Parts: sequence; structure tokens; C-alpha cells
Amino acid sequence: MATSLRDVVRVLEALAPTRFAEDWDNVGLLVEPPDVRTVSQVLFTIDLTEPVFAEALSLGAELIVAYHPPIFRGLKRLTQHTPLERVVTQALSEGIAIYSPHTAVDAAPGGVNDWLCDVLGAGEQRPIQQTLELDPEQALKLVTFIPAEHADALRLALGKAGAGRIGNYFECAFSSPGHG
Repeated sequence: MATSLRDVVRVLEALAPTRFAEDWDNVGLLVEPPDVRTVSQVLFTIDLTEPVFAEALSLGAELIVAYHPPIFRGLKRLTQHTPLERVVTQALSEGIAIYSPHTAVDAAPGGVNDWLCDVLGAGEQRPIQQTLELDPEQALKLVTFIPAEHADALRLALGKAGAGRIGNYFECAFSSPGHG
């Protein structure tokens, strides 16, 4: 059964919300070809290599979910000189999207870290760093007072912590000048 890429991404992000990812990581939808229609075949892999990409092509996959993000640091060019550049350009030309959950699926409740703790057995299990988790449907209003020159930094920090989400919109905020 085929479904839209957007719906598949919603499911992946429900399983491993990108807000759980480390700040240094590159997670989520990394390659989105302009002509992706529906997804009926998904290939899952730990590392996206050229042979893995060839397998995805042979299977007719429209989406590759690669645990490790193939695009980890910014690309300076898209040529055919490196395996990564070849995979990304071919994914775009063949209409194959690429998604990576990496540290989001590590830290998500029921994710890789929880699986490892279950396998290793008894002992104290707790997050090294606690993250705030709210029901996405729950609406809260946060009011702050901050000097104008720090407003953008605060908005970014709150967005990274998961605040400001309204439906499909992220980092939503409203500000107005004040005196006091």
C-alpha cells in the first residue's frame, strides 16, 4: 500500500521525534526530490553506501531510512567526485528521498538506548540528560521578558527544546516591544 512521503515522515517523527536528537546531529528528511509522489517501498540501512543505494534502486524504493545521516556536515558541492555526492545527486534524479533518525531514535522513549538497557538487564535506567516531553496536542503559552538583543537567541533555544510547535509549524513565536 502506498502512502505519501509526508505521512511516512510524520510516522517516523512520531516514533523518534527530532527534538530528541543531539544538537550536533543531522536528523530528519535530508533529501527530498521534487517529484516524490507516494512511498510504497522503503529500504532501511545503518549506513547509506553506493551498493546500498544500488539495492534501493533495484527494489524500487522511494525512501531510504539510513540510521547514520549520510549528510552529516554541509556539502560544499554536488559533483560526482565522492560516493556521497554521487548518492545524493542520484537520489534526487531517481526520485528517492533519504531520512535519518540517528540520535533521535537513540534517545526516544522505546528507542535504541532503551533497547540496549533491556538487553543488558538490571540496573538503574535513567536519561543522562532529561528532556522535556509534552503531549504535542497540549497547548501552553510561555511569557518571557528579555532584552530585545537576546530575543532571537531565546526563540532559537526554545524551538530546539520543542516549544513553539503549532500543527506542522515549528518555532512559532510572537513578540512585542515593552517598557519597564
